[in-house]
Amino acid sequence: MLIYIRNQEGDLIRERKNKMKKFICENCGEVFSEMEIGSHNEYHPYGNGYAAESWACCPYCENTDFEEAVECKRCGGYFAESKSDYDICPECQKKVMKEFRKIVL
Repeated sequence: MLIYIRNQEGDLIRERKNKMKKFICENCGEVFSEMEIGSHNEYHPYGNGYAAESWACCPYCENTDFEEAVECKRCGGYFAESKSDYDICPECQKKVMKEFRKIVL
C-alpha cells in the first residue's frame, strides 16, 4: 500500500507501508486483522486471590485456533497459509487444474 506524506519542506513524498497481517479462524472461517484479535480471559482461585490466564482468540467466535491468512493472487479471497503450496486458494487451484486438463486433453 502506498501512502503520501509531507516532508519537512512540505513536499509530498510516497512511502510504502507494510500491509497489516490477516488471520483466518479455523473454526468459523472469518478473516480478521491483527488489530482485531480478541482475548479470552479466565480467572482461577490462587491463594487468597485469583490468577488470570489470557489467550489470543478470534473476535467472532472466541476460538483460539487461527493462523495467518494469505491473499489469493487469482480471486483476491483469503485462505489459510497451510492450505496451499501456491499463491492461490484451494478453490482456484481446482479451477486452474480443470482448465489445464481441458487444454491438455
